Amino acid sequence: MGPVSSSEELSSDISWLERWTSGGQKYDSKTLPGLRIHRPLSPLPASRHMTSSAATERRLETLLKQLNGRACSCNNNKQGAAPLVRVCTSAATATTHQPFPKYDPKEAQKYINDYPSIDPALALRCYTSRLIGSRSDLVLHGGGNTSVKLTVQNCVGESIQVLGVKGSGYNLDSIVPKGFPLVDLNHLTKLLNLPALSDVQMVNELRTHLQDNESPNPSVETLLHALLPAKFVDHSHADAIVALADLGDQSETILREAFAGSGIELGIVPYAKPGIDLSLVCTRMYRANPNIDAIILLQHGLVTWGNTAKESYEMHIKCVEIALQFIHSKVQQRTGPLLIPNATAMAGAATNNQRRLVLVLIRGVLSNLEQQHNQQHNTSHKNHRWIVKHRPNQLVLDFCNSKQLATWSQIGTITPDHVIRTKGLPCVLDVDLFGSVHNDTAAVRQKIKASIQHYVAQYHQYFQRNNDRVGGKMIELDPFPRIFLVPGLGLLTAGRSTKECNISADIYVQTVPVILNCYTLIDRYVPVPEER
Repeated sequence: MGPVSSSEELSSDISWLERWTSGGQKYDSKTLPGLRIHRPLSPLPASRHMTSSAATERRLETLLKQLNGRACSCNNNKQGAAPLVRVCTSAATATTHQPFPKYDPKEAQKYINDYPSIDPALALRCYTSRLIGSRSDLVLHGGGNTSVKLTVQNCVGESIQVLGVKGSGYNLDSIVPKGFPLVDLNHLTKLLNLPALSDVQMVNELRTHLQDNESPNPSVETLLHALLPAKFVDHSHADAIVALADLGDQSETILREAFAGSGIELGIVPYAKPGIDLSLVCTRMYRANPNIDAIILLQHGLVTWGNTAKESYEMHIKCVEIALQFIHSKVQQRTGPLLIPNATAMAGAATNNQRRLVLVLIRGVLSNLEQQHNQQHNTSHKNHRWIVKHRPNQLVLDFCNSKQLATWSQIGTITPDHVIRTKGLPCVLDVDLFGSVHNDTAAVRQKIKASIQHYVAQYHQYFQRNNDRVGGKMIELDPFPRIFLVPGLGLLTAGRSTKECNISADIYVQTVPVILNCYTLIDRYVPVPEER
């Protein structure tokens, strides 16, 4: 993929931002002052301070001048923080929220002792990364990323500034020092001055400026970590934050309400593609509001920072707790049930035999359809062995047994990175478990086949219209669903391995509470649209 022009690269951001904004102040170079460093990192030289080339400024102005309103904002909440309580996260159940793990100085010291040959800051980076990774309501299966800025000595004895950022293939819950590839920080800041940078170019620039060429690929959000001057940066896709950030044009108002009186100055940034575009939009926010304490990326997640690992982690958890408390207060105010039961789906309880039959039939249909698909399209893809698993979960079952299932499940993923695990949408599979065909294996199989064929056709149309939009540069992957929602039975997942099935199930178990929380808050759920 070659480089693209500023106008081409930003066009999709502009079109979405125009729909997102709803009037207000227009930003230009006069209303957005130059960068002032907030909480400067003492070891960094003066050259570390961000400067922008004329090309970068033109690129940002291209985006900002075409916005019909406010692109990003900041609240001011320098008041006493309200006491935090542990609350439930579901709009449909009274599930108790378990307290987040606290920063333990003794445990932190153990990490320093366990890695005596590395910078203590990197050891502490591992410690708080694992604290974040230990919670499925913060990150899941490689999601989220953390970083630390260090001074290292190269082979010719020069001291240089590097960014240690989570690498591809590592999960935060088990990350070790080698999972943080070290990238030349000075070069990263220069990349932010470029007028355009494709994904392929960015990956190449990151890899060619590693301190160790055997390191994993740095996170796609490396530039976001580089632009913030604090030593430690934490980024998650916390469910409670995402619920407040998936409310469309009401997200900013709801977030301001949630954080009012918290003592936290919050920067709010509209969705932008991870990489150079997200970094530039966040840079603009930070320049205009250098005293903010955290950034919420709408339809994406949360970013916090600090001069110590403890400071960044505790700010992160405090923000999530505030969002949880706010959601809980709204849940308590709701009268009546959120989900309307579907009487047909709740006519009985699925037996083990019915469950086994559905699993076996899905697996067989997937195998046959994949073979036909590969033959029809003359692809070199292998016919894989499909595994299909059932994940018992009461909340997801309630969702599957509701009248809202057909519409609410077909809106999109709560955060875009889930697409690589679950695809964009689940397949709703109504096999009439308790109706006239439940004892007719052939009829059940035909319902399953028809549903999957419809999903495949819809997936192909989705790919085609978006591939046409970007000039036909993309390659269509296999079109088969990974998530099945079955009224009367619940959540099923399909994959090439048990691990794939488990990952997809974990993600969807976290997805349903977010969707329900959105509908509890404003009766609407607005994730990133498919063209983004």
